[in-house]
Amino acid sequence: MYDVSTTIQCDRCNYETTRKFERGDYIFKEVGSCPKCKGNLFISSIYREVKEKKRKSFFASSI
Repeated sequence: MYDVSTTIQCDRCNYETTRKFERGDYIFKEVGSCPKCKGNLFISSIYREVKEKKRKSFFASSI
């Protein structure tokens, strides 16, 4: 199982945030204005995070 995330950056300041991927997202898409400096926010990266399944461990004992 994996989750797809989108990183959004401001083109003026160092503001950056991450959110879940939404259909229609693409790199360099403008997505609004920066809450810090009112610059343009754009999508800088889209990536997936792999979540590992929890594995049960079985120990064999010889008696």
